[in-house]
Amino acid sequence: MLFSDLRGFTSISESLSPRQTGLLLNTYFDAMIPTVFQNNGTLDKLIGDAVMAFFGAPADLPDHPSRAALAALDMVPALEELRARSDVTGVERLAMGIGLRAAGRAVPAQGAGPGAGQGKGPAGGHPRAGGIGERGGPGPKTGHPGL
Repeated sequence: MLFSDLRGFTSISESLSPRQTGLLLNTYFDAMIPTVFQNNGTLDKLIGDAVMAFFGAPADLPDHPSRAALAALDMVPALEELRARSDVTGVERLAMGIGLRAAGRAVPAQGAGPGAGQGKGPAGGHPRAGGIGERGGPGPKTGHPGL
C-alpha cells in the first residue's frame, strides 16, 4: 500500500477560494497518479488531499513492495517539477508525506517540499523508518528492524 498526503494542506486551502483549491488539488493529482500507474500500481482512492494506491492486485506482482517504493520515489521529483513549472496558486507551498505498507509493516516516509525531513512516525509511537526526499540521499533510510 502507498499513502501520500499533502502536509499543511488545510492551512493552504484556507487562503484560497474553493475554485483555486479544486484547481490546486486536480493539478497535484494529475502529477501524482501517473507515478502509481507507471509502476503498475492500482489507484484505490483519493481522500481529500491524499492518494491511496496498492500494488500486486488485481494482477499478482511478486515485486510489489519494490514497485510501491519506486512509485513513492517517483513522486518526489514529480512534485518538485510541478512546483517548478506550474503557475497554479498555492503550488509552491505544497509538501507531501508518503507512507508505504508491505509485509504487514507500516513504513512511513517523509516527502519532498518545504520542511522535508521533519516527518512524524506512524501512529502508535513506532520509530520513523523512512526518509524519501530527505537531505543526505534520494532513497529511504531504514532504522526499523527487518527492513
